[in-house]
Amino acid sequence: GLVLDYARMLQQVTERQHQRWWLKLREMWTILRFGKSHTRRQRF
Repeated sequence: GLVLDYARMLQQVTERQHQRWWLKLREMWTILRFGKSHTRRQRF
């Protein structure tokens, strides 16, 4: 039905946003932990 499709779409969107947020959090954590000099070497 229509409601099920909408719920599935909403779930996909929230998963994508959560993934992006988690990557940003990990990036910030690595910056805080290792300092800004090491982040340039690790970036790919």
